[in-house]
Amino acid sequence: MLSSSPVFIIGAPRSGTTMLGSAIGAHSKCLALPESPFLSSHYSASAKIPLSKIFENITNHFRFKHWKLRNEDVERIGKDLCSFKSYPQLVSEFLKIYSQNNKKTNFTKWIEHSPANINRVTFLKKEFPDAKFIHIVRDGRAVANSIRSLDWGGNNILENITEWKNNLAFGFLAELSLSKDVKRVYYEDLIKNPESQLNEICCFLGISFEEEMLKGDSSFLPSYTKKQHSLVGSSFSAERIDSWQLNLSSRDIELFEFYCSSMLSTLGYSLVCDYEIQPPSFTERTRFWFSGFIKTELINRVRMKRRVGFI
Repeated sequence: MLSSSPVFIIGAPRSGTTMLGSAIGAHSKCLALPESPFLSSHYSASAKIPLSKIFENITNHFRFKHWKLRNEDVERIGKDLCSFKSYPQLVSEFLKIYSQNNKKTNFTKWIEHSPANINRVTFLKKEFPDAKFIHIVRDGRAVANSIRSLDWGGNNILENITEWKNNLAFGFLAELSLSKDVKRVYYEDLIKNPESQLNEICCFLGISFEEEMLKGDSSFLPSYTKKQHSLVGSSFSAERIDSWQLNLSSRDIELFEFYCSSMLSTLGYSLVCDYEIQPPSFTERTRFWFSGFIKTELINRVRMKRRVGFI
């Protein structure tokens, strides 16, 4: 039996998964990890993957280096694979070393906040029966605004719409299938009323609220992500909740509400457009496709490689 249990924070990218991970990770009994999608990337619905192959996939993943484990420790785990009876035991061994390196060995919860986990909830729950999930939801127009300047993610409003709706669908499925082990949290509520929201989250997780959670902890962030997570590890601020209204074009807002008005309203978000919205024209679709292709295949590939240090 593992001495700690996982908390997976799921949601659409740029919905606040890292920010919430920072807040929970500041708790004295919680250990926040760098974004670690490799912990579930070996999922296969049709085949059982050998532990040796899982170990290889994890240790070769570029994000694994952000755990900053010593080579000799990783090699030792590799040599001891035959003594591990399950995948969670392997993860537990990695966590043990990571917690020692970060001087937080008394943790009872470990926090993984990769948005990619949102469509792997069933697999994660099967592997970690004690796992809890927090589904964080954010206004899709704010999500689109947050992604638009980054070197990954949807590169035009139509792609942003599709990605947001798809991720919400996976999140809602998680809530339906694992109701007692999934808690929905709204980004806006967390920003406006952090203490009350964190108290509710702590109750859900079975831990006591601590004041340090209001400040957050950004020590787990890789250096190459700190610019896009500049607000993580600082006090909650509601100043930028509605910045999308200033930064998105009026047409982007129209298109988002054309496709997502029902979803936005159901989630409690007010609509801006109170008139009939025209669907995207052929010319607009062509322009979106072309600009998206140029940005995704050319510009963003170079930007990301520079940011993560590959070139």
